[in-house]
Amino acid sequence: MKTLTSDRISPELLKCLLMQRLPAQIQQILSVRGDNLQVLSKMTDSVFEISICDLVLSVSANFQSLDVSKFEDRLPAIENRLLRLEVRLRSFREETLRFVVLTNTNIVGGILSLVKRQTDANSHAHLNRKTS
Repeated sequence: MKTLTSDRISPELLKCLLMQRLPAQIQQILSVRGDNLQVLSKMTDSVFEISICDLVLSVSANFQSLDVSKFEDRLPAIENRLLRLEVRLRSFREETLRFVVLTNTNIVGGILSLVKRQTDANSHAHLNRKTS
């Protein structure tokens, strides 16, 4: 640790940071020693080698961080917003489909109207040829 900080952080602060990162059992053992950081780090390694199997870590099932609580509070609002967006999307898709159908109907109707006019014009021209 000392090598990484290149003497920019005091040994006392490094010692404090080291102690904070250790399990409570090892903190208790090392707290009675007033040795320098290098001696404490060697002792820490030795204690870990000897007692690594004896360390028991516990997790509380009831623990909830503040962030989780905030998220749980916001979850119903997020669900409602998502539901409204889904409804709007469905409505938009239906409107788009209606527009496409109406547009296609108008196009087909326009084409049929042109075909009918052309047919009527051809029939009229054909009748004019016969009568002349």
